[in-house]
Amino acid sequence: MAWHLSGLDDLGNDFSASQGRGIVGPRTDFEVKLDFKAEKIGITNKMIRLEVSDTENILGIVQAETIKVSVEVYDVNLSINMPEGPDGSLEFGTINVLDNKQQVLSLQNKGLYDIEYSFKLTTGSAKRGDLESPFTVRPQGAVLKASRPPVKVEVLFHPTTEMFLESKPILLCQVIDLKSGQGGETVATIPVRVSARAVYSKDSIEPASPIDFGAMVKGTKKRQVLIVENKGALNFKFQAARPGLLSIWIAGLGRGRKTTPQYPRRLSCMGRKASFGLRQRQGSSA
Repeated sequence: MAWHLSGLDDLGNDFSASQGRGIVGPRTDFEVKLDFKAEKIGITNKMIRLEVSDTENILGIVQAETIKVSVEVYDVNLSINMPEGPDGSLEFGTINVLDNKQQVLSLQNKGLYDIEYSFKLTTGSAKRGDLESPFTVRPQGAVLKASRPPVKVEVLFHPTTEMFLESKPILLCQVIDLKSGQGGETVATIPVRVSARAVYSKDSIEPASPIDFGAMVKGTKKRQVLIVENKGALNFKFQAARPGLLSIWIAGLGRGRKTTPQYPRRLSCMGRKASFGLRQRQGSSA
């Protein structure tokens, strides 16, 4: 039995057949493969014809079958908008250890069909610190409907130790095509570069506790000078209080904002004799 596929040329250059004609022996099978390369977005509906004749072609075409060939080419299009730093990364700036800062990503499905996204963190490289715990993504994954408004995804930076990241692709967004296969197929992985820095507040207090006014004659005055110096990368504020004995506490200021350390501040105190205690909310005293 001889066979011939007519109409292959009408399919276009995106289609290719392993063979266009041939002979099949008695009680045997023969497989013909038709390949397609998706180059242009759109829908294709074509017809080809399988013609069967005797081997010598004496009787001509004894059987003909029309075969419909259809295919749809579509694009998976996920748009990610985010607040970018100067280098194009997701910028968190500099914050104190144990503080937190949140940035919001905007994800939109601009394709024709529903897709799914899924974020995961990689270990990347940092000078110090564990990258799995300082970042939280909410929601970590969801289905994005086609032609719907953007969806907000929150990325929270909450460091527990000092660390520094500069434009590192530690956040990966997997794009899953729900039309491909059973349960969908991952068709792209988009790296999101992240820049973040976490530091401790660093301060210096001179002189160290206790401050001794020594022996004084009744009715006289003496002044001692207490110098509080910011040696860190962020501003902090301090306050002098007097619950019985004079004490000082220092708190972090300027969450997520990198600032120039202040010049030493002079705090004067007068009295007979006092002990100064230091309580610091963020970081450690130098």
